[in-house]
Amino acid sequence: MLAFDFLEQSGIDTLTAIYAVAGEESFLKRECLKKLKTHILGDQDPALAFSVFGKADTPFADVRDELDTPPFSGGKRLVFLEDADDFISLHRAMVEGLFAKPPTAGVLIISAKTIAANTNLAKLLKKKDALIDCKAPKPDIVPGWCVRWMKSQYGRVLPMDSASYLSESVGAELGLLNQEMSKLSASIPENIPLTVEIIRPLINRSRVDQIWGIFRFMSNGQVPKAMGLLHEVLDQENEPYKCLGAFSYQFRKLAKLARLLTGGIPQDQAMQAAGIMPFVRNEAMGQLKSMGAQRLRKILTCFIEADRNFKGGSCLSERTQLERLILKLASPTSQVQAPGSRR
Repeated sequence: MLAFDFLEQSGIDTLTAIYAVAGEESFLKRECLKKLKTHILGDQDPALAFSVFGKADTPFADVRDELDTPPFSGGKRLVFLEDADDFISLHRAMVEGLFAKPPTAGVLIISAKTIAANTNLAKLLKKKDALIDCKAPKPDIVPGWCVRWMKSQYGRVLPMDSASYLSESVGAELGLLNQEMSKLSASIPENIPLTVEIIRPLINRSRVDQIWGIFRFMSNGQVPKAMGLLHEVLDQENEPYKCLGAFSYQFRKLAKLARLLTGGIPQDQAMQAAGIMPFVRNEAMGQLKSMGAQRLRKILTCFIEADRNFKGGSCLSERTQLERLILKLASPTSQVQAPGSRR
């Protein structure tokens, strides 16, 4: 079961002996644990009914004893195994045995990076609908999640174009998006719609603005300014691969816009279809004119090469690779060459 689906369910119909939250998205894991904890413990005092184990060398017998010990409050006991990948490897058969001989007093929640789909444990969990997939979502589904989350958690209507702007600005990290939504909900009175124009000033130096700024400097050949803004973005996030993804994402919009306009689609319609926000549309047109079709094609090839290098094709650091990419893209048209080409 996907974490999104689990969190949007109204409740948990049938409680099972074990649940597993698996994946890299820490916000989803926290929210799933919070929901399970609320459902299992109810109004019990967590100090009396909630136990946490976090060491791989924890004896399985200690976990089993905890699961079989009723809490003083008389309800269910909740036992949480965090970072449990190594624990599962050491005690897989005994963990699987909890399905055949369920605990008498408690429920076990396992938090792990991965639970291999071909293992018996994964199959047993799936049969009970108790394996919750907390993998990082694809960027194209994040705006829809923002719309639903804003409504369910903060009681506010977030238009889809505002959700798209928010996710492009902040990235696909759900925890950061939740913080921004909380801030917007608290800062903007309920009678004011959450339009892009309203929320834009409240989002810290939007990544959308920064990436388009880098594109503007690149298309005009302003290398020092493009590099300075790149360093600002890197210093904020310190994750070059995310910057490359943001560059590629925004560039694909420009490339799509160019194809649509070449195909005779009216400009406003093409802008909307390409997913270009209203406040950067004039800039996007300026960049298209500055780059030209030939340069656009060569830039796309540069992005493909950069992606390959990020995945092990280069021994240079990711930060250095990004800097070299910016230098290449900010060069005049005659100098932007496809990989392997000769001047």
